[in-house]
Amino acid sequence: MGKRVTILEAVEITGLSEYAIRTGIKQGRYPHIRVGAGNGKILLDVGLFEDYLYREAVSNVNIHNNHKNEEIHYGVLRRVEC
Repeated sequence: MGKRVTILEAVEITGLSEYAIRTGIKQGRYPHIRVGAGNGKILLDVGLFEDYLYREAVSNVNIHNNHKNEEIHYGVLRRVEC
């Protein structure tokens, strides 16, 4: 395992809200460990967490970009129809 961080540190690293991270943990989406007895501190492995977020982002792009002739322009803001 790599570097482990608290939820608040993960907020700073990823830019996600604390609520989003805690919800993802409760839903079992984000890999984490709990240290301590009872309601101990939750730690996230930075590498595993970032890999999961990357895979989640890529799968969302593939779902929303089902037009084969459409180019993807990274770094350019564009409107996405859902």
